[in-house]
Amino acid sequence: MATFGYADLVRGFLKVEQAGADRAVGLFSPTQETLRAMRFPPDEVFQPVPVLELDSAAQTLTIRPIQTQPTMKLFGQPKYKILRRIVVPMRIDRELILRADADLIRDLLEGLPRGLTQNVQFGLGLPKVYAPLVEAMEEQTGCSTLRLGDGSSSVDADILTMSLDDFEAARAETDRIIGRANAAAANVKEAFAHNWISRVTGREMRPYKRGRHPMVGSIADAASGHLPINGDTVERLSEMLAMQAKQMPAARVRDLARLRQNVELAELDLIVERFEELLSSDGLPESTWQRFFGENPFVLSLVFGSPMVVIQGQASVGGTSITGAGGKITDFLAKNSVTNNIAIFEIKRPSTELLKEYRGVFAPAKELSGALVQVMDQRYQLQMEFPVMRLKSPDKIMESYAVKLCVIIGRMPEDPERIRSFEMFRGSMNGIQVVTFDELLQHVRILRDFLRGGPAGSVSD
Repeated sequence: MATFGYADLVRGFLKVEQAGADRAVGLFSPTQETLRAMRFPPDEVFQPVPVLELDSAAQTLTIRPIQTQPTMKLFGQPKYKILRRIVVPMRIDRELILRADADLIRDLLEGLPRGLTQNVQFGLGLPKVYAPLVEAMEEQTGCSTLRLGDGSSSVDADILTMSLDDFEAARAETDRIIGRANAAAANVKEAFAHNWISRVTGREMRPYKRGRHPMVGSIADAASGHLPINGDTVERLSEMLAMQAKQMPAARVRDLARLRQNVELAELDLIVERFEELLSSDGLPESTWQRFFGENPFVLSLVFGSPMVVIQGQASVGGTSITGAGGKITDFLAKNSVTNNIAIFEIKRPSTELLKEYRGVFAPAKELSGALVQVMDQRYQLQMEFPVMRLKSPDKIMESYAVKLCVIIGRMPEDPERIRSFEMFRGSMNGIQVVTFDELLQHVRILRDFLRGGPAGSVSD
């Protein structure tokens, strides 16, 4: 009989007993030191616990994972909730069964697949770092036996069969994840230590390294306390804040209001940045701008200065003939969220020409006058068929008291004479709002500056 493990870790002894011509069983018993640590009653005898079985007929080594911590409640108990046996293919002849002892068992355990504990002192089975694999097996299969071998992986009754290749792949990937986590944690700890001392020395702060691998970056974010913002995160935060706000004192609710304002400012900064980026690009199709306003519909409400909600993009407003042709499509159909009065938006391009010289003044160019007639025709068709359209619309709460029209088109001229002609022309339009893209951008900038606390109406950027 021999002990297992390192000099400073001898929790028990392994004894091998014959269990027939083809079988041998390994039994594990605690040392006297372990019994004392367990506070095991000295007048009682501890019954050895089966931890493995050799079978020359089946050519297998069966492991029975147990706890080996020196406590009364744990020692000798099953290591896992459900998993009780791990069967490993191994060449075992009858002669080996007859001469099996603790030393021979130690040699056999060293031949176990990677990912299985080879030291009986730690409790055979899978080491703690692979516990998620065991938990997934138990949760999804409910099997008490894991059988490793050749062929494909499958579940049959109470036995989960897993190929050695699959087991090795799971073990290797888990090790890689642990390695990435350790590397990410080391990066964050290094940056933290540097920055902690920098507060005293005045050295420049150092950002933590996220690494190239996406998983390393995510682990580093988590280790540093950084919360990546995505759709799910925003939704969870919103739900949490909504629930907590009702129970918070007024001062904390004001803090939440400031948080909301900061989020809105960040969103407005992104919208302004995107707006400017699109406006500086030449030749973009109308569909690009339609998509931008569809993603940021509140920008359209800035045109009228009243609360507007978009009902439908690319909305049909009628005009279909008996053959089905001639239907009128507007870029956006919106309504006043208080009065439910409808508004029609037609989006052109920033590069659209606004004016043409005419006898010393500047008249509306063909594209501008055509857009105005187009949107007026859309209003006419909508009013003609409004009762039927409202009946068929998902949003039946809308009215056509005085349908507002808006054409977003072109850029404001720089020449004072052209500006004068343009202002006189659009000022004479009844019920139609003509807005240039750079004016609309300035509306968003003013809103952002107002929320930030800057001078209202200031030109930023």
